Amino acid sequence: MTPPFPRAPARVAVVLLLGPLVLLATAGGPAHGQVRWENDFRLSYEYDDNVREDVADNLRARVARVAVKSDLVLADSGANRVSLAYQGGFKRYFDVSSDLDVAGQFIHEGEVAYRRVLRRNVLRLSGAAKHRVWQDESFFVNEDGFTRLSGGAAATHAFTPTFSGELALGLSGIDFEHVDEVFGYEAQSAGIDLTQRLGDGMQAHVTYGVEQRTYDGRGKLRGSDDVPSNIFAPDRPRQIDLAHEVGIGLSFLQPFGFQGRYRYHVNDSNSFGFGYTSHLVNLQLAQELPWRMFAQFYGAVELRKFRDPIRGLVGALDVEDTDNNVLIFRLLKELNGHADVEARYARYRNESINLNAFYTKNVYSLGFRFRP
Repeated sequence: MTPPFPRAPARVAVVLLLGPLVLLATAGGPAHGQVRWENDFRLSYEYDDNVREDVADNLRARVARVAVKSDLVLADSGANRVSLAYQGGFKRYFDVSSDLDVAGQFIHEGEVAYRRVLRRNVLRLSGAAKHRVWQDESFFVNEDGFTRLSGGAAATHAFTPTFSGELALGLSGIDFEHVDEVFGYEAQSAGIDLTQRLGDGMQAHVTYGVEQRTYDGRGKLRGSDDVPSNIFAPDRPRQIDLAHEVGIGLSFLQPFGFQGRYRYHVNDSNSFGFGYTSHLVNLQLAQELPWRMFAQFYGAVELRKFRDPIRGLVGALDVEDTDNNVLIFRLLKELNGHADVEARYARYRNESINLNAFYTKNVYSLGFRFRP
């Protein structure tokens, strides 16, 4: 398979992090509109019956989380908008096992974004970074520390008052602290999103996207008779995956909140055993309840079929933003205009660090949120 994109180092994404600020300076500086700053603080306590996300040997633990989310709008004149966003926190494990002395981990994620409105066109530039690190050398392999950099540009054009189209381009790269040779990659992506407004609060979407991933630490497997360990042979061509995805979606707000989406995903790889097709369905329901309560359901199902399934291949690593199969129920109670409490149950069936092998886990949690 010949890659359609030239390989782009992850450091290119770092340059894109600075792009919005450069455009801001050329647009005349931040002296437009009023600076706004919003913060969100969260505490949660949960029980996880499979913290290592293992296929066979479940390890249970209690987990405490402290998190903060902050959004800062530096300039907003209507035509120009510059914003910074940060979310991060600390996660601590308790009662894991007497022979596993894991401490806790910090997660930081930030984004800088620039938006410019030009009549019926909207231009968006953004750059982001996410970093996860453990307190000491003890860690779960499925949650290895990592640094991910990404940058992108998107342009939206309103063809009519109710119909618009968006073209987006992106670059990203992820480096893992201990297992980068196995899971680290660089990616380039492009996508199209066509949106039709059907009525008040109702929209329909048609999407298409393509992404190329290059795994620096993985070599190309040549066929069914190749030994899986040869994936780490340094003298082989690097593994390159090219994914295509088409999707349709519908959302509305009345009589209840609804978001539904179907996607068909095809992953082609130059390495034997990594090609597959999948059908993905996402569904989200939301409803206001009496006594200032709010209920939400989210579900995701993926039916994946590998073209040449073989055992012993490496899969993917958890970076906390991708799920194959999940059910989530949330019940939120607003205490006042600044605080609320939440009960949450989630069940996961996701791909483990071994390709085409899936783990299951249940997570029960209680949380408190405060907004100054």
